[in-house]
Amino acid sequence: MRQSRSRRAGCTVALVDQEPLLLESLSTRIGAIPGVRVAPHLISDGPSAIANDRPDVVVCDPTLGTRFSSEYLAELRSLLPKPRFIVLTNHDDARSVASAIAHGVQSFVLKSESIETIRTAVELVCRGGVAFSIPVAALLASKLTAPQTEPSLPATVARGLTPRELEVLELVGRGCTDAEIGDLLRVSTRTVERHVTNVLNKLGCRNRSEAVAKVLGSVPPLARVR
Repeated sequence: MRQSRSRRAGCTVALVDQEPLLLESLSTRIGAIPGVRVAPHLISDGPSAIANDRPDVVVCDPTLGTRFSSEYLAELRSLLPKPRFIVLTNHDDARSVASAIAHGVQSFVLKSESIETIRTAVELVCRGGVAFSIPVAALLASKLTAPQTEPSLPATVARGLTPRELEVLELVGRGCTDAEIGDLLRVSTRTVERHVTNVLNKLGCRNRSEAVAKVLGSVPPLARVR
């Protein structure tokens, strides 16, 4: 008998992909995370079957054939508005990233990452964090700081942040600690902390996760790929 949601412990993660072997591998590694229950689905199962598992986190590659399908992602999100979403895909182009964020996806991870990195990303999102592969974070940062010829990414939200503050924010979104960010940017931990404080003050956010979500989660409707 299925337990009520209020009585379930831990985090239920729905894995959605079109490759059975990848699903099997991901299920094994992610299912080893303490407190995580995995519900694997082929994309052909359809959104309703996935929604029946009432997941807390959805890890999905919305690729139909070889095309990144914003339509499928929109349908899945309409049935599952509350779970946190990770897009796990080979599509690293700006349109795919913008489309995912426009549909409320909090994290975007590339399949080229190691299986352990993907597992770490899922674990982070289960705890309420966000995760972006470095190439995706770099793409977001470049779009946020560059002049916009079309409303493809949320530059208006990040207006007022310096390039260094955006660098720090993208690494926060990647799940890096202050010490790790300091090492990557070759600055002190205290300097990183100052940048984070400035970001929170400028964006009016209470914590780091809220700041990342505010910058990476507010995309104009025109960003959606049809």
